[in-house]
Amino acid sequence: MSDWRRLEGPLAAWASGDGPRVVFVHGFTQTSNSWKPIAARLVTEGYESVVVDAPGHGKSTSVNADLREAAAMLSTMFGSSVLVGYSMGGRLCMHAALMHPSAVRGLALLGASPGIADEAERAARRGADDQLADHIIEVGVDAFIGEWTSQPLFAGLRLDEHERADRL
Repeated sequence: MSDWRRLEGPLAAWASGDGPRVVFVHGFTQTSNSWKPIAARLVTEGYESVVVDAPGHGKSTSVNADLREAAAMLSTMFGSSVLVGYSMGGRLCMHAALMHPSAVRGLALLGASPGIADEAERAARRGADDQLADHIIEVGVDAFIGEWTSQPLFAGLRLDEHERADRL
């Protein structure tokens, strides 16, 4: 596995390798560890891979930032780079590309969209998100992570104790 060095900045991030920079941003309830196996592979192909904990996740749990602020953090911390994001991380990367195009050399998005165009559907989604937030507060983060990761989508996901601790 690659050697990861901690990067300075408002978001917890680690880099490995040398070459053109590729920054990986995880989805909701994940951490930078989610991307490490793929990011490490790019290191062997001559890239500098960076994995980052998004605000409110992993070692960036204490970072309180909205989407625009987090996009600015990405752009400022990592400069000219290719951004790769999954789901929530994809939306974050998309905003960084739109707000700071000179800092983004390329963009790869998985399971991400620019948002819901229809106002009624957007309002319904906000309501569902509020209910989910209330549920997380009610059952606690540990229990919620267990519920969330028990979905079929995450059936092959294995967490060691270090990764489990990074999620909280």
